[in-house]
Amino acid sequence: MGAEQIIETIWKKYEEPSLRITIKATAKNNEEVLMNEYETLHSKLIVEWATKLFGDQDAVRIAAAAHDWDRAFPDIRVPFESSPEKYWDYKIAHAINSANIFYDNFKESINPQLMKDITYLIKRHEIGGRKNSDRKLLFTPDSYSNSYNIEDAAEKIQMADSISGFIAFLDKGPAIEARGDKYGLKKIGFYYGRAMPEAREIIDSQKITNPLLNRLFKEYKQKQSEITQDIDYQSIEDKFNKLDKK
Repeated sequence: MGAEQIIETIWKKYEEPSLRITIKATAKNNEEVLMNEYETLHSKLIVEWATKLFGDQDAVRIAAAAHDWDRAFPDIRVPFESSPEKYWDYKIAHAINSANIFYDNFKESINPQLMKDITYLIKRHEIGGRKNSDRKLLFTPDSYSNSYNIEDAAEKIQMADSISGFIAFLDKGPAIEARGDKYGLKKIGFYYGRAMPEAREIIDSQKITNPLLNRLFKEYKQKQSEITQDIDYQSIEDKFNKLDKK
C-alpha cells in the first residue's frame, strides 16, 4: 500500500457508522455530541502541519494521520484519565496503544523498516524526540531511508499535534462549549503550555473563530503561570521507557 492509501484507510475508520467517539455536552442540555468529524479534522490538520514543519516523508505523514488511532477502536482504547498525577501516564499509554493498533492493522502491507519508523513516531507524538540532559535533540537516523533525524521528525509531529489540537478541538470543535471554562483553560494549558516556541508562534498567528476560545485564550495568557504546570521531562521519559515494551 502507498502512503496516501494508508492515510485514507486511517481516516475512513473514523467514518464508520458504528463508531461513537463522544463527549457529553453537560454544559448545555445533556445532548451527546459526536466527535468523529473532529477526530478526522484533527488528523488531517496534523498531517498538514507536520508536512509543513518537517517535509513530505511517508513515515511522518502516516504517523501523523494515525497518531490518535486508538480512539477509533473503543473496545481497546486506553481509558481517559484526567487527574494531573496520572494524565501523562494516560497520554503515553494512549500513544503506545495507537502505535500497536496501527502495527496490527498494517504489518502485512508496509515495509518492516518503514513500519519501525512509523510506530516510533506515533509512540512519541505526545513527547517529541529524545533529548540529552541539556534538552538538545539526539540524532537517530530513520530506519527506512537513512536520510533524516527521526528525533527531529518526532519533535515536529508533537508540534503539529499541539497546533492541530488547538485548532480542531478548541476552535472548530464543541469541546469548550460542552465542558465549560475550566476545561477550556486546562486544554489550552495542555496544547499551548507544552508547545515549543515555534509552535506557540504559529498558534498565536491563527485567527480564532470561536468567541469563547478567544476570551479564554486571553484569560490563559494573563494566568499562564498559574494554569500551566511545569513539565518534568525526565519523569515523562522514564514513564515512556517503562510503558514501551516493544
